Amino acid sequence: MKYYAHGKLLLSGEYLVLKGARALAIPTHYGQSLSFSDGGENIHWQSFDCENKLWFKAIFGKNLDIISTNDTESAQFLQAILLKAVELKKQHLPCGKVEMHLEFPSNWGLGSSSTLTHLIAQWLEIDPYKLFFSTQNGSGYDIACATSSTPLVYTLKDGIPQTETVDLSPAFTQAFFIHLNKKQNSRPAVTNFLKKDIADNLISSISEISDKMISVHSEESLKELMDHHEEIMSLILQTPTVKETLFEDFNGSVKSLGAWGGDFIMAIGENAPEYFKAKGFNTIIPFGGMILK
Repeated sequence: MKYYAHGKLLLSGEYLVLKGARALAIPTHYGQSLSFSDGGENIHWQSFDCENKLWFKAIFGKNLDIISTNDTESAQFLQAILLKAVELKKQHLPCGKVEMHLEFPSNWGLGSSSTLTHLIAQWLEIDPYKLFFSTQNGSGYDIACATSSTPLVYTLKDGIPQTETVDLSPAFTQAFFIHLNKKQNSRPAVTNFLKKDIADNLISSISEISDKMISVHSEESLKELMDHHEEIMSLILQTPTVKETLFEDFNGSVKSLGAWGGDFIMAIGENAPEYFKAKGFNTIIPFGGMILK
């Protein structure tokens, strides 16, 4: 049996999606797959990276004790998800061989953990949101993206995920995604943010930006929305925007995606690819090359 989950990017609503803001997200055509073949007395787990190189392996016993592994921290993280899955499934995992294949570099931040969680939920036929929320601290938008075939608006209403599929404005075709050459761990960022009290009007402002982004009529208007979003989040996080920090002389707009400080940014402006290459950022993907088609 084989299962598949799409990666994700959050175009608007980072952080505030945790407080109920409407967030705009896209599933990516890069994802991760899981295949399972039963047999034997243990669970043999192997994970391969986007170059088809084995990066993680572990053997779990019937009760999910770790018999052997080449990465204890990753094995314990996986073990915690599997134990919760067993609790939700109310039966033991089948023994056999599990193979994971990732289609993007793990430092891209497109959801190696969330796709893993969703794939386990698919495999065991359990609720992916229940598995995610009981093992991780994000908003769950990445779980919504895992099996979506279109962009979506994601909202948490009283802690319950709400999704709405949308068609994006053609203005987004002018955007590029640029990787900042480092991975940002979103878990501590989320933990710290959840402690903050955020004014309702700021949450509403981000929701309005998300709604306007969907049907924005021009590239210039989209850039204005990106800039406004960055200003609001800079105020809330008490952190300079990524443009102020790294790209002050860029003739255009730059927006952080996800946890600020790493992974991808979205940029629209004059001479965009060449500008970022000259700055030493070589992973530059046009909008059409990232979004699932």
